[in-house]
Amino acid sequence: MAMLILFFAGCNAVIDSGTATTNRGNVQPPVNNKLKMTSLYLNTDDSAGITSRTEYVKATISTDVEKEFRCDVRCRGNYSFIGVGIDKKSYRIRFEDKINFLGIGKGKARSYVLLANWCDRSLLRNAAAFEMATVLSSISFVSEYTYVKLYLNGEYRGIYQLCEQSQTGKTRVNITEDPEKIDADYFIELDCRAHKTMIPDSEYFVCDTKEYVIKNDEYHQDAALFLKDYFNKVTLAIKEQDEEKIRSMIDLDSFVDMYILQEYTRNIDVGWSSFFLVKKAGGKLYLTCPWDFDLAFGNDVELGDGESRGIYVGSNDYAEMLNSNPMLRKLMNCSFFSELVKNRFNKVGKDMKNSALKYIDTMIASFEDELASNFLIWPVLGKKFYPIPPSISSINSYIGNVQQLKNWIEDRYVFLSEEWKIN
Repeated sequence: MAMLILFFAGCNAVIDSGTATTNRGNVQPPVNNKLKMTSLYLNTDDSAGITSRTEYVKATISTDVEKEFRCDVRCRGNYSFIGVGIDKKSYRIRFEDKINFLGIGKGKARSYVLLANWCDRSLLRNAAAFEMATVLSSISFVSEYTYVKLYLNGEYRGIYQLCEQSQTGKTRVNITEDPEKIDADYFIELDCRAHKTMIPDSEYFVCDTKEYVIKNDEYHQDAALFLKDYFNKVTLAIKEQDEEKIRSMIDLDSFVDMYILQEYTRNIDVGWSSFFLVKKAGGKLYLTCPWDFDLAFGNDVELGDGESRGIYVGSNDYAEMLNSNPMLRKLMNCSFFSELVKNRFNKVGKDMKNSALKYIDTMIASFEDELASNFLIWPVLGKKFYPIPPSISSINSYIGNVQQLKNWIEDRYVFLSEEWKIN
């Protein structure tokens, strides 16, 4: 009998290249000709609780295919950390030394993420979005990932998605940081919570009502003001629909690809947080590093009861919504940009759909029982929970939630194919 070996990951590439190179790592070893999901054992020193987003706890970590490593661990997330009733927490892991943990990514790194996917009862929305993103060659970095069974201090805590941390580095978002130069490479996050903890025009800046955080480890003391000026010029060019100027200031290929990904998934958080950009030294603005899709694919009641139809990211109907992304929305008002989107979707849309559906089918064929076991520990199936829409929260079986996601991906493709049909 032939052995089945699965490869789950995203793509990773230097942004200057303009293309993304897929790097899929061997994640699960066959056991008795059947796939076995990796078990991850996380043990804190003295069995200390992990309760803070800022304070790390010392721990050891190992798997059934990796030796034991020392690490620090803390909680992570925003709504997923503070939301009422969210008991299954996500974690940030920081190893003492750089390692290529479970073969994820293009090389060694210290930081990894364990996503709980609490609001996603299929557990597969983030993965589906990452798989779609690997089809989009102008998105330069997409986190690689795998699924694990987490045992915390000896207690089974359900299924987690192990991902790369969204950060700078040779194996992550590959930029050259230079705190001595103001016109340097910058990694930036749109994060509308920045004002709560950060210093304006120093650690973050505001453009067109949105807050942007500088994510570099080191940067020039006037970087925020430099970037604010650049973003304001981009915003003005888009407002005036100045195609020549827009093309000179932003990388259109990455903007088109990211817009299609965000619109296909109907990602409500596209203008709120976890939306990443890179500004190259002496060069253009790029979009990269897609992240945070647990409330996408119809999974947020603020966009209706799981509807798969309707334009969200590029629609002026949502202009007043706090989660709206004005840069992408206004770009779609530019006829040349919307034509680029239509042409690109007609080339890649079916591949995006097929990539996501193939991944989901493979996961269910291999790991349905393991994935479903999550809801024995966290019995939320069929129960109401904000912001999950009623049509989804009422589904009382795991496989029913998976089928809902698959149907939504199919239906969304049909809608966008009609909406962006080329005459």
